Amino acid sequence: ITVARVKARVDLSEFFEKNKKAEFGEFLVNAFTLKKSTLSSQGALYENA
Repeated sequence: ITVARVKARVDLSEFFEKNKKAEFGEFLVNAFTLKKSTLSSQGALYENA
């Protein structure tokens, strides 16, 4: 499962260290949809999985 993408290779350890106690609140998820992404020369193509 992809949660995020980073275009350039970077060391994220400093980011995670600064944000390890960050709170984003709580929320209820009633449903979610899986998507398939295929990278092409024209960009990412998304379809239901």
